[in-house]
Amino acid sequence: MKVRELLHALRHVDADSTVLFLAEHAEASDADEVCEIYLAPRRWIHEGGKRGGREYYKWYPYRPELRGRACTSVRYDTRRVVVLSIGPTNLRFVRPEDMLSDLGPNERR
Repeated sequence: MKVRELLHALRHVDADSTVLFLAEHAEASDADEVCEIYLAPRRWIHEGGKRGGREYYKWYPYRPELRGRACTSVRYDTRRVVVLSIGPTNLRFVRPEDMLSDLGPNERR
């Protein structure tokens, strides 16, 4: 989902509404309140490919990780992200200078 889509969906919502998070296939009673927003200062890697014939996707703020033979059709791109969390994360310890700014000229895309 893009921020644009989220803002559009929320355009008529009461600004004092509580934001909840519900994981995929979870019961309604498993909802948790979103308590933190992390605005990433640099782009993150969005990796996709196949592992054991099944598609997978990963997000991370560092240089692309090398994958073994079990992973095929691996591709990378970079995207700006906003992270919503139901509690504290370790993102506050990630230094912006350690984060990826681009894939570089020799990286796979």
